[in-house]
Amino acid sequence: MIDLAVEQRRMAGVLQRDPIMLRFLEEHEPFRHVMERVNRVLMGGAIDPRSRVRAATLAALIAGAVIHPLVLDLDDKRLRSQLVKQVRKLLPRR
Repeated sequence: MIDLAVEQRRMAGVLQRDPIMLRFLEEHEPFRHVMERVNRVLMGGAIDPRSRVRAATLAALIAGAVIHPLVLDLDDKRLRSQLVKQVRKLLPRR
């Protein structure tokens, strides 16, 4: 997920700010199915409130960080590395 977000960060910024595209993606069934699968993975198969909030936090962290003005000057490799470190802090230890 991080790799895709970093690789497509310029397009993600455009999509996240375009209300027409947001509405289209909300209604686009294949996209919704992909996001449901991503959410299940982020929740680790659980559906309790803690897992749901953690998944939402992870998704927001990744989606928001790749388009944030503070990181626009970072190259993909450095941004990816830092995102992985931050996400690992939020994931439960096994």
